[in-house]
Amino acid sequence: MSLSCPLVVTPKPSIGRLDVARWFGSHTRKGAILAGMIGLLLLAGMVVSPSAGATVTVAGNATLGVGGVVTPVGAIKTTSDSSSAMTITSGGSQSSPKVYDGQGHTVGTITVKGSWITVQNFNIRATGQYGVYSDGTGITIQNNDIKGIHTSGDGDLNAITFFGNNTTIAYNTAINFVSGDPGSSHTDAIQTWVSSSHPTGSSNVTIKGNKFSGPSNPSRTASTPSIHQCVMAEGVGSAANTGGSGPSTNWLIADNYFHDSWNQCIKLDDIDNVTVTRNEFAGDSDHVMEVTSASSGFKYYSDNKVTGSYGSVGITITPGSGPTIL
Repeated sequence: MSLSCPLVVTPKPSIGRLDVARWFGSHTRKGAILAGMIGLLLLAGMVVSPSAGATVTVAGNATLGVGGVVTPVGAIKTTSDSSSAMTITSGGSQSSPKVYDGQGHTVGTITVKGSWITVQNFNIRATGQYGVYSDGTGITIQNNDIKGIHTSGDGDLNAITFFGNNTTIAYNTAINFVSGDPGSSHTDAIQTWVSSSHPTGSSNVTIKGNKFSGPSNPSRTASTPSIHQCVMAEGVGSAANTGGSGPSTNWLIADNYFHDSWNQCIKLDDIDNVTVTRNEFAGDSDHVMEVTSASSGFKYYSDNKVTGSYGSVGITITPGSGPTIL
């Protein structure tokens, strides 16, 4: 695979809400100037994660899939197709993350181990059980297409497996992403967990604008490559694993399209302060959500759309609309 030489990545500045700028603008002349500057930044398409403490930004004018986000000046570009796996370990900083842009080229499984890294615009054709494996702080996975996941390793089949704070997963597509007979494998679009081998929780996580869809499997036949969960997350208090420490908190799951067909679309076990809003649930699992008693601060808003044939939602619905993402 050919990559261009690293250049300086131009950072996207974090900005606040426009109404805050207007407040300043009504009180001081300098505030008015600040308001105008922030308004221009908003028009330019800059956004900030709504979760407290989150620092990763996502392009406000991005659209779904490969090519839906522009290649920034200074990005490290992939310039040819490859069937080989790709490993990324060199990151940037919080103010200047390093961007790796596939420019629509095909690669194998992408493994990211580092901090302040953005991976975008790749057609990922997996070389094993994962499409993307991400472990680090401040990693953004956006506008990729993932296919070709197949049995290997420990039996998990995930489009995206991630670990780490300030992770953003946005505008990716993973449609019928499992190849061949999955057998008894556990098949998820996104999965994370805490254990002795992955010992810290993941906080300030944004999952936005993705499309994850698999075949319907109402009879729950093991040979059908359906999605068991679109989001599967287990914190340190989950009974499913042992070891590790630290909270998994402040998650936003918004504006996604999910088509799953097994037990539930989203399962949260000891993941706290999670907001689920404006998603479309189009699958036919037993229920939309499962949130264990180890989790707290969970809100599933009534602006979510259930267009599939689930047995039940599975949790208490919070009336009204969830937070708007700026």
